[in-house]
Amino acid sequence: MNNNSIASDAGDLVLMKDASIGKIVSDWRYDVDSNGVYADIGDSAMMKDTSVGKIVLL
Repeated sequence: MNNNSIASDAGDLVLMKDASIGKIVSDWRYDVDSNGVYADIGDSAMMKDTSVGKIVLL
């Protein structure tokens, strides 16, 4: 999300949080769980799980 080529780093988590509360405008990149809702709780949870290596996003 923050275009630094590191998936789900701290910067990405901050962007997801900001998008989820409407601080920044979200787009398709914030729909990690592909349910059609950008930056919802499911997307945030998946991003957090990816940041600690629990899941791998492709």
